[in-house]
Amino acid sequence: MASNARLVQRARDWKVDIRGKLNSVLITEARPLFDPMTAVHYDTLEQLSDEIEHPLDALDAVGAFEDVELMLDRRSAVVTVMEDIRAHLKMFADDLAELGQTFL
Repeated sequence: MASNARLVQRARDWKVDIRGKLNSVLITEARPLFDPMTAVHYDTLEQLSDEIEHPLDALDAVGAFEDVELMLDRRSAVVTVMEDIRAHLKMFADDLAELGQTFL
């Protein structure tokens, strides 16, 4: 249970941090300069940061005496979305670095 609570809290903290960065002035002002793939990564990150709430809520609701398999499935769902977010963050960061090089 404690490890579930830590995972949920870390994932929620990570989500807030990511959303803050996605909505930062630097990113929102650069948005018109995004090429189509950069825009896709940005939109996907926004979508995934919303979608992670459902698996986080489900994992947070797991009781102490719940089925272990159910708990593992719910943890896996959270981790899967987190991995998807990480992958898109990497691609988005790479796209932003390339965009930055274009204007240097």
